[in-house]
Amino acid sequence: MRKVADNRRSNFLHKMTGNQFLRFEGLAYNLADNFSENYNGGYWDFYALDNGGFFMALDKKDTYRFVNAMNYTDIELDGVAFGAVITLFALGILAERSQFVADKYYLLRDAISNIFDKETASKIYRAID
Repeated sequence: MRKVADNRRSNFLHKMTGNQFLRFEGLAYNLADNFSENYNGGYWDFYALDNGGFFMALDKKDTYRFVNAMNYTDIELDGVAFGAVITLFALGILAERSQFVADKYYLLRDAISNIFDKETASKIYRAID
């Protein structure tokens, strides 16, 4: 996993989501706002995964309460884990529009247990269940 350099950010989401990149970005920010009452915007870092996947993340020092009434999830996540959850939700929603985007969803989902410790990975899987 590597953080995307600032000079490569402008093309990164297009590379990762194809023609869905504008929809993806707006959707991710809206989902963050809807799932966490203490999300007030912020600077999102982009991470490229070794398997070809990616995710967006906020500052690890920040904590977000993630509430999903659809699956009874109410958990605290740091900014990186919160970003991974939001990225998974946005990719999942757009997956029906594009197999390319669907593939990115599965690449990220499959990498979660390698990126995060066991407790955090379990929270992420619970959030997207």
